[in-house]
Amino acid sequence: LRVLFVGNSYTQFHALPLVVRRVVQSIDPDARIQVESVTHPGWDLARHWTFGEARRRIEHGHFTHVVLQGHSLSALRDPAALRGAVGQFQSVIGEAGARTVLYETWARAEGADVYEEGLATSPTEMQARIDRTYHELARSIGGTVARVGPAFLHVESMMPGEQLYQPDQSHPT
Repeated sequence: LRVLFVGNSYTQFHALPLVVRRVVQSIDPDARIQVESVTHPGWDLARHWTFGEARRRIEHGHFTHVVLQGHSLSALRDPAALRGAVGQFQSVIGEAGARTVLYETWARAEGADVYEEGLATSPTEMQARIDRTYHELARSIGGTVARVGPAFLHVESMMPGEQLYQPDQSHPT
């Protein structure tokens, strides 16, 4: 497996690509997996597309999978722009013979500014909207969704009182 992660601080935090590699190798010690990433804090996929580094890596990297992680608020603020950027990347990913995995982000913590701004009413509602957007995108491009958001909410429900968010109420601990 050769996996390229394209995203922002959500992918960069805690060296996620290396964690994924370790998980795969813990399941199958003989697994051959290489991971690489193109991450820039705060970037959305449209900015990655415009900058071009991720596109060039996909075109020349011989990846089997490309994991696309959009900005955590893209599915709420501008789902059309997210769809457009995913579509652009999908054309290059398909041409390169790789598979697309959409890294579905998680809802912000209860009390985060997004709820006061009116982008969502609650973490549950926010996650439902993110889910819909990512699943529609995956269906439209024939990709797969990494259901990170629902997993995050599940862990939160199983571990009440555990601090899963940084003080910014967005990034994971």
